[in-house]
Amino acid sequence: MFDWDDLRVFTAVARCGSTLAASRLLGISQTTVARRLDRLERQLGVELFRRQQSGCLLTSSGADLLPLAERVQAEAEVFADRAAQRTRGLSGIIRVTTNEVFANLILTPALAEFAELHPSIRVQLIVTNEMLDLLKGEADIAVRAGVRPTEDGLLVRKLGVSSWAFYCASQYAATQGTPASLDELKAHNVVAGEGNIANAPAIKWVLDNSPPSKIQSYSNSLSNLVVAIESGLGIGPLPIIVGDREPDLMRCFSPPREFDGEVLLVSRADLSDLPTVRAFKEFIAPRISSLRQCLAEAD
Repeated sequence: MFDWDDLRVFTAVARCGSTLAASRLLGISQTTVARRLDRLERQLGVELFRRQQSGCLLTSSGADLLPLAERVQAEAEVFADRAAQRTRGLSGIIRVTTNEVFANLILTPALAEFAELHPSIRVQLIVTNEMLDLLKGEADIAVRAGVRPTEDGLLVRKLGVSSWAFYCASQYAATQGTPASLDELKAHNVVAGEGNIANAPAIKWVLDNSPPSKIQSYSNSLSNLVVAIESGLGIGPLPIIVGDREPDLMRCFSPPREFDGEVLLVSRADLSDLPTVRAFKEFIAPRISSLRQCLAEAD
């Protein structure tokens, strides 16, 4: 069996036309090039070149084998590059998309620890309420709450449940009272969401069941929804991980379980073996799972 690396010598001599020029291209001595070329010919049992003072001319056998040698060399280089990527795998940029709640309360506070563990990985956090398309390369990993995606090519892992409840400001409760159920909520002023956050079941319930005259404001931002509720405009739905942290807000009643949503870690299947992706998923998954009491009301 011949040394696969000798194919580099063969293709270099064919490209350059002499062992001297090939030695300069390869960065090795002319003697080494000539010796390895002789060795390859002996092992193959085929004369590849006719040596002349003017250089090396391909024989018919050499000309026939050259395209195959170039193809093997190209594949070997791809193989080496891919292996090098794995060796350098714990470096580079990883793009993670999530909503503003998870970004502000979970992911960003954890990034300092991740940077200490993996200083050569840079996390690009894409904060949006839109469901970016991972299969189109808009992000590498998504941390989401809501409906489980079903597209082929995605890996989906459930990390927990996110509960929603209805909140109001203390000044609203003092003047208007608080509902004890969804049915009583229909008689109260409310604030509602629009845009992508309107897909949340609790917000959708408000939009479907509240008289238009009772909806005091709309917002496409959960953080702005908090401000609207704190301002006393009305009662509004929030994830309990958000609402329970606000000292100026009070829960009206226990979270209806039909408004619970799964907390999901989503990634592209074809990136699952990349060390950067694997490192981030293995880091963030247990940290989100440990927040179950903050994310969801216990049964």
